[in-house]
Amino acid sequence: MLISLKCPHCHGDVQLDDSREFGFCMYCGTKILNEKSEQTIVIDERNKVINLLKNAKYELELGHERAALKLVNEALLSDADCKDALIVKAKLANTSKESKVFRRLAETGNAYGIINETDVKPPRKITIYADPSLEDSLQISIEGTQFRVTIDPGEYVRLPSVGGQRKVLLCYRGVNTAMNVNMCILGAIQILPPTGILSGGFVRYKNYNRPLPDH
Repeated sequence: MLISLKCPHCHGDVQLDDSREFGFCMYCGTKILNEKSEQTIVIDERNKVINLLKNAKYELELGHERAALKLVNEALLSDADCKDALIVKAKLANTSKESKVFRRLAETGNAYGIINETDVKPPRKITIYADPSLEDSLQISIEGTQFRVTIDPGEYVRLPSVGGQRKVLLCYRGVNTAMNVNMCILGAIQILPPTGILSGGFVRYKNYNRPLPDH
């Protein structure tokens, strides 16, 4: 359907197909935007984001975190400030640093009211938590894999799902402490600083049964 517009430059009468985003004035050649078309595009993008969030919420209910992340990443392509999607990214982030970044973005994001904090459970992985009492960063690696990461005191990292019994190396101030970890047993491990002159600099570790920071 054709719509009638006025050229903003020469004020000539212009007819434009309402399905097109823009056209050109036949008198002076000025580019004319179809505001109605732009509004339709915005509405369509919002509906697309809503559908993606609804599907992501369904996947979260099933415990399919990877599928949910794929959907919210697609939603963020349409709306980079989508608060619902940023909440999912924050809750499923592999490190506390990533989680904090997404949480800050979510604070001023566009809320769609479809996904909230209670809809997202932390992923079922072993988590290493560096106690705030540590005075230096902690390097973590898994023997036989390419996994290497450094975290600061008070931060955490979720170990990749590599399966089976694995040796996890904790390097603190140049001293390595080895842990034999069954990757099939879920939970969090708290890393504490060495104590006593006879400790040899080896860090201590124990199960951590409280909510992790940013959760």
